[in-house]
Amino acid sequence: MELEREDSVYQQSTGFKKKISKGAFNLSVEVLAKLDDWHQKPLDHKAGCEDLVLTYSNVNDSVVTTNAEAIGLTGLATYKALDLTKLGMLVGIRNGIGHGASLSAPGPRELGELFDYTEALIAQYVDVTLEWIDLHTQP
Repeated sequence: MELEREDSVYQQSTGFKKKISKGAFNLSVEVLAKLDDWHQKPLDHKAGCEDLVLTYSNVNDSVVTTNAEAIGLTGLATYKALDLTKLGMLVGIRNGIGHGASLSAPGPRELGELFDYTEALIAQYVDVTLEWIDLHTQP
């Protein structure tokens, strides 16, 4: 109830019986319920990789961690060595350029460093994936 409103407590409380169908709370309840359902289902070995991970438009370090926890990568030595320190910056630069917030592109040196980081991160994640596959395909 809003204390500063001038209508009566009865008038303020008449909407309590209505089902909440909008807002962050309801959305959170729906998302968490679906996430619980997803976590409780056994993995289908014939399923595609896209069914195993949550997808977002901006993959920052927390998204990588969420997906890694969901499919059991976080305990692997190669995952623990994964360098996610510059991923947020990389996504931020990409968003700045893509959405017009950044008026100047990275210079040659910074661009080279970003390319090197991206290539190294992809190679590291390949190592994580190979370790996970090896672990799950051994007799």
